[in-house]
Amino acid sequence: MSTRAARPSWWRRWHGRMPLPTLLAERSIAVAIALAAFAGLTQWIVWLNRDDHEGDHYVGPPRSDYTLDRFALTSFDERGAFAFTVVAPRLARHPWLGSFEIDDPSFRIRDASGEDWRARSRRGHVSGDGKTLKLADAVELDRPRSASKTPVSIRSDELTAHIDTSLVTSNAAVTIVQPGSILAGTGLAADLKQKRFSLKQRVTARYEPKPKR
Repeated sequence: MSTRAARPSWWRRWHGRMPLPTLLAERSIAVAIALAAFAGLTQWIVWLNRDDHEGDHYVGPPRSDYTLDRFALTSFDERGAFAFTVVAPRLARHPWLGSFEIDDPSFRIRDASGEDWRARSRRGHVSGDGKTLKLADAVELDRPRSASKTPVSIRSDELTAHIDTSLVTSNAAVTIVQPGSILAGTGLAADLKQKRFSLKQRVTARYEPKPKR
């Protein structure tokens, strides 16, 4: 039996009445559907065989320009005068900004009046121009006793020292200890050259009489 004879009589009557353009359009649609199905099957096969072990892509901070271990660094201002010295177990330099991140730094800072201060913290940051020091975590800033000066101790969780202006600032809790007094508060503005210390908020003071000789 031929294929033509096997088709139903209604199919032969319907298609026998359809014009040739319509028949061609039907065949084009059928071909397009078949191609779309083939393309979908191909994409599915590619997806099943994809590489599931592609490396992760991370975007993070830039690599350090260089690092130093167990180092000592001395900085001078534009006039060639001593600004500060830092000793620490590790330093990393930022490749673009030229700033330094320092672990467990120990600083010697000279204020505008020529007095040396000692500073310690767990973390330190030195700006690229060397004019700003930021100390964080267990910060200690001390002016040792001298023949003409009484000792001063400043404690905080963060301090910023501006080397060129001898100003020290903080937004954290601060304690200032001098012979005969203990001041505590939040926020600090200190002029090391003029020996002026200002606490901004929640200030408390404790005064102790000097022992009689």
